[in-house]
Amino acid sequence: MSLSIIAVLTSAFLDLWLVALIPCAAILGYFVCIYPKHAFYLFFGILPFSIEIYFANGLGTDLPAEPLILFFFLYSIFLYANRKSNPKEVDIITFFVLLHLVWISYSSLWAEYPLVSYKFLLAKLWYVLPFYFLSQHFLSTEKSISTWIKVFLIGLIISITYVFMRHLTRGLSFDSIGWAVSPFFRNHVNYSTLIVISLPLCWYKIRHSKNTTWYTILLFFSLTAIYFSYTRAAMIAVVAMIFSIVLIKHRLLFKSLLVSIFITMAGLLYMGHNNNYLHFAPNYESTVAHTRFDNLMEATYKMEDISTMERLHRWVSGFNMILERPWTGFGPNNFYFSYKPYSNYSFKTYVSNNPDKSGLHNYYLMMAVEQGIIGFLVFCSLLILAIFTGERAYHRCKRHKDIIMMSLLMVIGIMVMILINDLVEAVKVGSFMFVALGIISFYSKSAKSTELVH
Repeated sequence: MSLSIIAVLTSAFLDLWLVALIPCAAILGYFVCIYPKHAFYLFFGILPFSIEIYFANGLGTDLPAEPLILFFFLYSIFLYANRKSNPKEVDIITFFVLLHLVWISYSSLWAEYPLVSYKFLLAKLWYVLPFYFLSQHFLSTEKSISTWIKVFLIGLIISITYVFMRHLTRGLSFDSIGWAVSPFFRNHVNYSTLIVISLPLCWYKIRHSKNTTWYTILLFFSLTAIYFSYTRAAMIAVVAMIFSIVLIKHRLLFKSLLVSIFITMAGLLYMGHNNNYLHFAPNYESTVAHTRFDNLMEATYKMEDISTMERLHRWVSGFNMILERPWTGFGPNNFYFSYKPYSNYSFKTYVSNNPDKSGLHNYYLMMAVEQGIIGFLVFCSLLILAIFTGERAYHRCKRHKDIIMMSLLMVIGIMVMILINDLVEAVKVGSFMFVALGIISFYSKSAKSTELVH
């Protein structure tokens, strides 16, 4: 109580409201240290309500998510530094997770703006250690998986209901969804992606819960929320996850992924041959924003939607940057500061001045631009090997098949979403990606044994 009074008075005197949060931080720190597993569950329960806060010096944070991540980061270091039972062998997924971190460190040395890259590296460490490694420590049983899902879904359903009721006041219109998701979500893409991630979790609870009715209702409510989020990538991700269930069961997911990569590479070669990509340059006057979703879909088909064509503008810039620095890239998180000199005027749109300081809108391409071709290959190999390992483990497992299936679907959903978005560094997406990879790694290693802790 005394600490709270002192903090409030100090914050009022210095006009720094963050000082008043010191008692809250102390309580959270105590809770994390004494009840780390429960704090891990709590983090995901409050994650849908985390708000992005920006300061006058240009720095930003997510509250209360990032302070909790920092606690988990420190706890994970302490845990594994003092753990005698640390694994002596490193599986292939863990190896590529670590290689991903190593290459980020190396490419940061060659960055145009090194300080920006080192901040990115620190943030990546904050994600990987708490979520990839701690997930294998805290989510090692079916009971812990079930509790984790339940706590997250409770928070999510409250946030979806808030957005939905707020959106109803504007008639569920397309042009008001950005307003409806605030302040808890940056935009409708972040909102819909978190819901996409929740679908495999709902599916798991329907199959492993006595009260399936509630989770079935939540599943359909989530699908409705995705539709009214008006996010094209999210709708495609839902379809991709449905097909992936069939592909996994028939041992075809990994093979289908390789075919998709081959088709993509062939398409890129065609675009580059004789500068064929120039045929897709937009008409500056007709490429505009739309306020109706049906008009947006029609404009997308006609290559006249401003968000789609601005993505194309930045992708062209990205390819030009790769040709300039193919091996080391321009440095992690350096795209925004470096891309404009590499733009092609033919692809310019009304928003090409980029007032929002947004990124490349394709995470895979951004890896190649910022971390070079090697960084791109390391990241893609991580995802491809996770798919291969998870699919193989699914068919080798006698138990925990649904846990592996759930995690694979989460990874697939995120992989689709980041085709046209930069989301892995968003706390509401990146945390789940590394948790899913951690779960696949843990249960795949355990697939050889018929006895796991239940």
